[in-house]
Order: sequence, then C-alpha cells, then structure tokens
Amino acid sequence: LENPSVSIGDVLAEGLLSTDIVVNEATILSIPAVKRAIGVIASTIAGLPVNIMQKQEGGYLENKSDHGLKYLLNYEPNAINDKVIFYETLITNLLIHGNGFAIIERDRNTYKVDSLRLLHPDIVTVKVLRNGNIRYEINQIGGGKKNYRPDEIIHLQGSTTNGFLGFS
Repeated sequence: LENPSVSIGDVLAEGLLSTDIVVNEATILSIPAVKRAIGVIASTIAGLPVNIMQKQEGGYLENKSDHGLKYLLNYEPNAINDKVIFYETLITNLLIHGNGFAIIERDRNTYKVDSLRLLHPDIVTVKVLRNGNIRYEINQIGGGKKNYRPDEIIHLQGSTTNGFLGFS
C-alpha cells in the first residue's frame, strides 16, 4: 500500500479479478476449512430429530408422534439413503449451490408418500410461469425433461434475490 490514494479494496479486487479462478463444487470442497465447515453444519442438522406438527384449534401446534411420515423423515427417506446421508446431502447442496432438492415420490393408488429422492441442483431448473406459478424442470437420466409441481418437490432455498431460487 505504497500509494495511499489506492484503497485496500481496490488492491484485493484487482488481485481477485486479474486471475482466472474456477469456482465449482470440486474447488470449494478442496479447501479443507470450507469442507469441514460444510460437514459440521450438514451433520449437525442431519442429527436433529424431525417432528411433524399439526396446527390445532386456537393456533397451537401439536406434535404428531404417530404420523405415518415420522419413520420416513427420521430413519429411512428412501431405499438408498438413511436419514443422516439424506439430510447431509440435502444441506450440503444447499450450502454449496444455494438450493437443495428432493422429489416427493408417492404411491400411485393411495397418494401416500413412499420416499424422498435426492436431486443434484445441476439437473433442476426452477421456472416461473406466466401465471406466477412455479414449475421444477428435472433433466432425466438418458435425456429428456420432466416437469414437477411445487407439491412434488422439497426445495430448500438459500439466500435469494428473486424469491424462488437460492444462490451460493
């Protein structure tokens, strides 16, 4: 800082802007402190119990410990992931990408929730329709796209500038 008319912000910005720095999931997780911080946050949240609350008359909430989704949310969200892996992945995606997504899979006959399937944020596009409704467009394995309504998707959204899509 030999020149007092140049601010520290200008010096730092020039240093950051003058190099080609690639920032992606791999480079973020290659920084040990960042990887550890994300791991601590994700594992802490994954270890918390999930309660299902129902609003009662008078506005108070009652814990529904016998609800059918209790097991799914607290032990086995799907056949591949246990609760800890599911929530760690969902939260890690939220922290790195600004959004965490999962599909709510339902039984075709009873419409009961069968499982929650994780989605990588790179395969999800959030679309706002002309009528203001949201649609989630998911790239399918093998090609093609499929649209989902908000009631078919869990979307954990980070900080946002538009109200419907988080940023990292």
